[in-house]
Amino acid sequence: MLWALVVLALAATASAAPENWMSHLPADATLLTITLPGTHDSGSYSVTSQLQGVPPLLDEFVQVADALHIDVGAVIDAWAKSQTETLYGQFEGGIRYADIRASWCALNNTWRTNHGVVLGAPLAELLEDAAAFALQQPTEVLVLEISHTESYNEPPSSAVAALVALVTSAFGELLVPSSVPLGTPIAELVAANTRVLVTIDDPAALALSELVWDGDTIINTYANSPMLATMESFNSGQVTQFRNGLANGTLGSSQLYKISWTLTPNAATVLGTLLPNQPKSLLELAQIANVALPGWVAGLNATGFPLLGNIFIIDSYETSEIVRLVQDWTLRR
Repeated sequence: MLWALVVLALAATASAAPENWMSHLPADATLLTITLPGTHDSGSYSVTSQLQGVPPLLDEFVQVADALHIDVGAVIDAWAKSQTETLYGQFEGGIRYADIRASWCALNNTWRTNHGVVLGAPLAELLEDAAAFALQQPTEVLVLEISHTESYNEPPSSAVAALVALVTSAFGELLVPSSVPLGTPIAELVAANTRVLVTIDDPAALALSELVWDGDTIINTYANSPMLATMESFNSGQVTQFRNGLANGTLGSSQLYKISWTLTPNAATVLGTLLPNQPKSLLELAQIANVALPGWVAGLNATGFPLLGNIFIIDSYETSEIVRLVQDWTLRR
């Protein structure tokens, strides 16, 4: 009998195509009881030559690179791009959470994505992608976190209103109202066809529509280190903290806990681009983390606790096993 259940579980996982894997969730699953696979800096698949708030470090790097006849634009592009697929492609590949960094560009009165100082695609492009996927796959629930809206310039009230209008016009009735408990069964969200939850980190946005959620709905954690051992240790601690929070009730039911399996380059990492045998891009740095992910997860699974936060994000997701791993620990629970 036990083996029969195991075979059924394996079959269910194997049949869960990445574009509609949530259709295989248990009937009682909620956003609080599963892990959503996500991407870090989801909009950075497209970066431009436009910069904002250039730091002094970049000026120093430019001087060194110029002396060595290195294409600075190519280096900046390499360290700004953490994904290679469009947002639609990411969702089709099984991703269900998007980390969208947005900046208001006063020169052309538009919201653009960004990764640090580097500007990317128009925000409307990503929202249209997300809406198209949601309409195409009626069993899937998406979480979009729009953040860093005030990192480089404070948008005027008219820009905040434009941001809310972009969100509400893109998704319409698909938006999950902020009054809906996070513990609502996903099956109920699907039945009501309210399947896109959007958070915005600007408090002014919350006053404009009950269809956007507070940015604090998502608890953000990250190691902020380019070193694999440091990141692994940090995230093991975050899983323990998440586990304890669930066990003792301190985590609550109004927030989603996010764990970041990402290596963060620092000044030395970027300057190392000029040296041999060093990562030349954020995507290359991500490979170090992605190769180590299955082993780290296996070690945690040995403790009998398969849930890795409510959201688990990664760089270069398509070169990792994140979707398969999430299905393993979510669909077999």
